[in-house]
Amino acid sequence: MRLPSERRGTVVSALLKKINQNIRITRQKRAQRIRERLLKEHILTGDGRQNQSENPQFFSNVGIQKTTSSPQMDAYESLNSNTSSRRKAIRIPTFALEMTLQRSCPNLDREKAMEMLNPSHKGKHVTLQQLNKITVGAFDDRRHLIQSLKDSATVTAQIKMWIQIVANLVIVLITLMLMGINGVDLWVGFTTFLVGFSFVFGGAIKNAFENFLFLYGSHPFDVGDSILIGGPKQYTVERVLLQTTELNHFGEIRIVQNSVIRNTEPLINITRSKQHWVTCEYLVDASVITDDFVQSVQQDMETFFRKNSDDYAQYFRIDYFEFFSPEKVKLLLIFGYDYSLEQMHRSRVAQSKAAARFLHSLQNHGAKYSVIIEYSENAGIPRLK
Repeated sequence: MRLPSERRGTVVSALLKKINQNIRITRQKRAQRIRERLLKEHILTGDGRQNQSENPQFFSNVGIQKTTSSPQMDAYESLNSNTSSRRKAIRIPTFALEMTLQRSCPNLDREKAMEMLNPSHKGKHVTLQQLNKITVGAFDDRRHLIQSLKDSATVTAQIKMWIQIVANLVIVLITLMLMGINGVDLWVGFTTFLVGFSFVFGGAIKNAFENFLFLYGSHPFDVGDSILIGGPKQYTVERVLLQTTELNHFGEIRIVQNSVIRNTEPLINITRSKQHWVTCEYLVDASVITDDFVQSVQQDMETFFRKNSDDYAQYFRIDYFEFFSPEKVKLLLIFGYDYSLEQMHRSRVAQSKAAARFLHSLQNHGAKYSVIIEYSENAGIPRLK
């Protein structure tokens, strides 16, 4: 049954009126929400006027055109800083990462991938900052691998050249022997050539051979590894050639002979190292060093390390073997970390906390001590005495 034309016109008008009313209510609610947000961000004053001291960047975000002077730098930086902090604090569920990896890379070993994305296996979330760091690190490792393959090809070409020279000499000798040349004359000529050749190139050949065994026999580092050479200075390996290695020390590129690296001790690869340890040394009055005293201090440190298990490995020891005059005993606190020395800042903060707790325990049990800070030239770790 169809309505008369007049009735249909009335119904359509009512519907249009209702739609316009809903649109008007929606706009009013949206304007009210924007106003509440502006008041919350202190961009509007209580009487509804714009606060000129705040950042106008917000108005463009909500679709409001605002023609004022340039924003203050402090407010702009504060807004960007807050936004960046919020983005870094975003947490992604681990099961969502597993589902994404399963759908995008069916042939990928998800267990190894999740171990890389969530190495601590603690919690059910991964922060966006951690995910970004791991992703950037993966691309850095890929770049280092490409550079390492290029350097390996260069070294192989140099070794191939020396092998070709030796092979050509052998072929020449065999050819001369087949042509009926006297063996004694051949041997005298060959040894004379070898003496002259070794006098000119003997050191270079010996050095190249030793470098080849050092780089590809022991294989102490790769491109991109962080290493310590003979002291506390940290270097990043940029290139590895047969004769030299390029090291980056906070932007400063140093070209070091491989023979120098080979003969310098110690050489510590902190990228490959999964753990490290430190030693704190103190000179304590010999009169207080008893079995009960050491046991009490050891119990205090065991409690401390157990409460801070995220920063320390659960192995340590307290040694007292050396005697110093006048009537002092060297007391050693040796403890370890379950992470590499590459996290230098974290290691130093944890070392300071452990040293402070150890000194507090010594004082509580009646010990007097002497503290000397020594940066040893033969170790990459500063020690406390």
